[in-house]
Amino acid sequence: MDSGQVSVEFFIIAAFVFALAGALLSVATSQINQNTILDNLAMGRNAIGVVSAYVNFVGLSGNGTNVSTTIFIPQNTICFLLTSSSSNIYCAETGTVNGTISNYNVTGETLFFNPTINADCNQQGWLYVTVNNNGGVIVNCTSLS
Repeated sequence: MDSGQVSVEFFIIAAFVFALAGALLSVATSQINQNTILDNLAMGRNAIGVVSAYVNFVGLSGNGTNVSTTIFIPQNTICFLLTSSSSNIYCAETGTVNGTISNYNVTGETLFFNPTINADCNQQGWLYVTVNNNGGVIVNCTSLS
């Protein structure tokens, strides 16, 4: 066998292996991005679900009720937003999946009361959340990071 032929065969096989590795890496990266967005939204949904339940509880329990909890809001996720009708608290995230930029939202439970949400709640990381009723339901947050 000629050494020139061996070199050509080697480069053809190497090119095929690199092309296959590149294709697999592209698919894996897309799946990782998709899973990260899904994980962030699931954690945000859990946090907002807890706060929504506390808003309803505090509102129904009457004046003077106070409940607190610790929640985690993941990076790149904006939570404690109110829908236009103020019937839900929701989290939003913008992510890229398969080269397409999309906006994703998850909502908490339906609210029976229209809460006042402190601007300090719009941050990521560990938050200490207090929901109280002093003639109206108020949500206050303090960062624990």
